[in-house]
Amino acid sequence: MSRSLKEAVEYVKAAVQTTVKQNNKGTNFFDLANKLPKNGVDICFKRKNWKFDCYYKVSKVELSPDGRHGQAWGVLYWNGKQKSEQPEKITGTLKKDLWKYVPQNKLAQYAKTREIIEYNHWILEKTKQQDIEFEIKQ
Repeated sequence: MSRSLKEAVEYVKAAVQTTVKQNNKGTNFFDLANKLPKNGVDICFKRKNWKFDCYYKVSKVELSPDGRHGQAWGVLYWNGKQKSEQPEKITGTLKKDLWKYVPQNKLAQYAKTREIIEYNHWILEKTKQQDIEFEIKQ
């Protein structure tokens, strides 16, 4: 093998090892957002330890040149309800293996599940209220 070909092979091996090392460290918010169209703007992200219908809808992302750091702003939805009108800065974006992309079809499932939970809670409250009224009458 010629010298330049050996150098090229070594360069490719080093690049592959670097990629494997980065993947072993885990991905942060910006690693995920960098792979999406418009750097993740108008897309929903959630922390892996949050309940199913708690997420951020990203409104602005400023990435550093390397694509692994930056700042992000979004609107927080908690228990399926919007918490604020104005976007807020998203904290914890550099933490590894904490963030997860939420597809649009999952958001529809979250809304249906939230409606079912609220309906079941309403029925439970009505039943308790009727039991209390029944006990008072006796």
